[in-house]
Amino acid sequence: MKNRPAPATLLQATIVDELRSELTVDIASERQVVYILVQVRKLLELDADQQRFPALKFYCDWATHAEMEREAAKRIVRRLDEWQRLSEETIKVRDAGVERNLDKSLLAEMYDLTGLANFKAQLADLLKLHSIDTAIVTDKTKWATFMRYYCSTVSACPLKCCEPGSRHVDEVILTLLDLEPSRTGDWTLVVRWSWISKTTGHESRTHAFF
Repeated sequence: MKNRPAPATLLQATIVDELRSELTVDIASERQVVYILVQVRKLLELDADQQRFPALKFYCDWATHAEMEREAAKRIVRRLDEWQRLSEETIKVRDAGVERNLDKSLLAEMYDLTGLANFKAQLADLLKLHSIDTAIVTDKTKWATFMRYYCSTVSACPLKCCEPGSRHVDEVILTLLDLEPSRTGDWTLVVRWSWISKTTGHESRTHAFF
């Protein structure tokens, strides 16, 4: 008698087939995006690959929670808390006539964070690992469409970090902006990360273009 595949292997094969099928259809709803990420999350659990794909796991989780206070969410809020602290300090010294620029490495980190670079890269890696078409991330238009519905899904679901060390930021909101695409074709949608400074009471924003 031939050895039967383990149940986990059968389930994994089923999930991979479902993802392949779903990714042949144009993304046109939040429901599709959530379904895809739920299936991706299952693959991560079955592969025990959650440590290898931490950003992917986090963004899958975010799509299915009303708010996020898990460690991954707190790390993002902490980085934006640090960004806000340095920004306010820079404004103060400039007002005093001292020139100061934000650290370039921090600027690069913020660009990757707000542009969801790790989410995109790790989703591509997981799809490649299972021989699933990666067009959803490699095709700029398809990725922008995916992000449109993803951001709509999480826009009312804040990231929170209510800790003593969070002196400037303790909640971050992601919002999809209803703007006309660039005429140059460089971007098709804009996503806003926003938060209220606990020290100034003013809203701060940074934007990502897809």
